[in-house]
Amino acid sequence: MGFDTSSAVTEATNSAEDSAKAAIRALNNEGPLTEVRLKPVLNGLIQRWQQTGSTPVKTDPTLHPILILESVRLAEAINRLEPLPGTETEIGLLPTLTQASLVAGTMPINRSDLLNMKKAKSLLRARPNQTQDIQEAGDLIEQLAIDCDGPLSTVYGV
Repeated sequence: MGFDTSSAVTEATNSAEDSAKAAIRALNNEGPLTEVRLKPVLNGLIQRWQQTGSTPVKTDPTLHPILILESVRLAEAINRLEPLPGTETEIGLLPTLTQASLVAGTMPINRSDLLNMKKAKSLLRARPNQTQDIQEAGDLIEQLAIDCDGPLSTVYGV
């Protein structure tokens, strides 16, 4: 299937406050999207959202780019796992994502999805052959779960 994450990053840039646009835009311009690149941008956006009152309204201009980039995390993990044989179980445990929900930042996550993401991450970490794509997918899933269970828990309702 393969998700087009660059269009989602562009949408996140367009919906962000001016002060965050450059950091988000750079995600499309500096090589593959990895957790090492996504995490500081998302952490900065989440910190700004918390400073402005943590309003859980998904269209809030401070929150909306966060939701898109959290969806990008999941899309990147799926993109890395899909071509690898034997990853169907882990992919099946991940939340449902479509190209439309990716770009819109409307990925639904509930408590069951959160638990399944943690299980998928554990299964990936337990694999004997840790390729770079498996490690990266595990990192992306792990950080998505941490954010959903932490600062974004009221937004996702988990």
